[in-house]
Amino acid sequence: MAIPPKGDPQRPLHLAIRSTRLLGIILVSFGLLALAPILMMARRRLGGVMISFLSIYFLAAIVYLVPGAAYLVIAYFLKRRRYWAIVTGLILASIQLVLALCVAASFVVMWLGQGLGQGLSPPAYIGGAVVALIILALTQLIYHLIKSFGSIKHVSIEEQRGFEPLIVSPAEQPQL
Repeated sequence: MAIPPKGDPQRPLHLAIRSTRLLGIILVSFGLLALAPILMMARRRLGGVMISFLSIYFLAAIVYLVPGAAYLVIAYFLKRRRYWAIVTGLILASIQLVLALCVAASFVVMWLGQGLGQGLSPPAYIGGAVVALIILALTQLIYHLIKSFGSIKHVSIEEQRGFEPLIVSPAEQPQL
């Protein structure tokens, strides 16, 4: 489906659908990657330490899989122009944005704790960049979802169903 041109009232809804679908696919992929060690270790004999180690992977998978699946469901119902899908998407994206901002704040505290003159390790910079990208993506999604409230009201001609009633016009009198 092509995105409508700028100025079209349908554009924010289509961008919100695209963003929620992409975010859902990314989160589900991360969740499946987090499940990979659990599936690989399932056949081995596990000790107590290994079970606690795998439970952390399971928790990480759930943290990614549940919101990812929710975003995919939200994208489906956004396409069907459901009001509750916009509200649910706003709530989920806002919760994730607050959590991402907490992670960003922890990076800042960690940076300040080591001293401003000393740099962080390269993985910390990579993690900070990923968190910054997530914050930008969630902010953009929230913006598009807020703009989608007006887009639901406008239905394009291709999506209209049924028929349009014809206006009755008075009959003309014949000229004699």
